[in-house]
Amino acid sequence: VVIKKGTPGVFLFSPKSYRFAISFHEKDDSKYLMFGPNNKNDGKFGLLAKDWEKFDGTVTYNNEKYTVKNQSAFSTLLVDLRKFIKDERTSKIEKGRKI
Repeated sequence: VVIKKGTPGVFLFSPKSYRFAISFHEKDDSKYLMFGPNNKNDGKFGLLAKDWEKFDGTVTYNNEKYTVKNQSAFSTLLVDLRKFIKDERTSKIEKGRKI
């Protein structure tokens, strides 16, 4: 599986604080990778593996296990914050009702 630099992804869920499941597949949400803060890379969000050994890590993608090279830990997740700034959010507080 190859995900090229600049490939857009979609946030699916967050199993824990500061852990994000991101899908880069155009249709299948079961194909995702986990990202979280990497202290060895200034806290940037990098690829998370279940296990890291000397030169390899193990990730799950589409319910299958894959081996990735340790350099993959420095793959970072970039978010376009301009899109968040443009989002308008409105809220309304309901006053309730009496019977």
